[in-house]
Amino acid sequence: MDSTLRIEPLTAVHYPEVAAIYAAGIATGNATFATDVPDWPA
Repeated sequence: MDSTLRIEPLTAVHYPEVAAIYAAGIATGNATFATDVPDWPA
């Protein structure tokens, strides 16, 4: 198993997964005061 940590810049290709995580944070009410997931350019 490779345990190397790799950090990459966030790109539009990654955004659907990031948006889903952000939406889950909104749904719990514990992660953000935001009420909507921002679009990619934001």
